Amino acid sequence: MAETTLHRAMPTQLERVDQRTLACRYCPFGVRANAIDPLPDGGIDRYVEEFASTVFNRQLSAAEKADGVIQRITLIDEHHEGLGKVGFTTELRREADGIYGVVRLLPSKIDDVTAMLDEGVDKLSVEFTPFRGGTKMLPDGTRLRTDAHLHRVALVAQGAYTGSEVLALREAAEEVAAVDAAYEADMNDLDAWLAAEQATQQRWAERLTTT
Repeated sequence: MAETTLHRAMPTQLERVDQRTLACRYCPFGVRANAIDPLPDGGIDRYVEEFASTVFNRQLSAAEKADGVIQRITLIDEHHEGLGKVGFTTELRREADGIYGVVRLLPSKIDDVTAMLDEGVDKLSVEFTPFRGGTKMLPDGTRLRTDAHLHRVALVAQGAYTGSEVLALREAAEEVAAVDAAYEADMNDLDAWLAAEQATQQRWAERLTTT
């Protein structure tokens, strides 16, 4: 039996693999952050939260057994009025530092998602429901999520954690800038060489006309 559905902005690693494919870290392990949830009585529940490596084990096992199950984990846009569903998960896996997924964008949403990423809407929020008994209380009061169901992930502009950014796009931009700088330097060198050659040719021409 599940508990209340929760939303968290995660420390994200998101890479643009190709025009339609994004590789994302959905959930980090061993990262603690302050969580704030509304209570049924209108109050606020404040606590420290962490995710265990077992948190989405049920879906990881299902993904290994049945193709298509993980496609139910959709990527949506919740920025401002939102675009709704913009993609779906085609791969879900666990690595040492967290749960990773591969997202395939809908063809009609490619340009919209590209524009959002360029404008800084580059954080991920996950929507999940802890199963009953799937949250352990650590001695220091931290709530460790050990068993939950991941519903969907969303592109958002602001993350609750630090370190959330679209790494590949920034790295690609830096690489392009470096190539452009190198090209410009090469062109400057070429211009200097041509100027020197023209000066040499001019001197030879002057010598020939004076002899």
